[in-house]
Amino acid sequence: MDDFKVYQKVKEAIQAIDDYKKMLDKGEMSVWNREINEGLVELNEKRHMLASSGQACNCCGGSGRA
Repeated sequence: MDDFKVYQKVKEAIQAIDDYKKMLDKGEMSVWNREINEGLVELNEKRHMLASSGQACNCCGGSGRA
């Protein structure tokens, strides 16, 4: 996958997370809440493995454990 496709997928994920937050703010629930929250935790862990430069994170060396 090239860099632009990754960028597009990240933008889509951000929009999906924003939409999910709006749904929760309205008090709406979903049968997928647990799976979505697990996915968000995994996404956050993977984000931590890369610094903003796209290189391995300085504080954890890319392990995901700060």
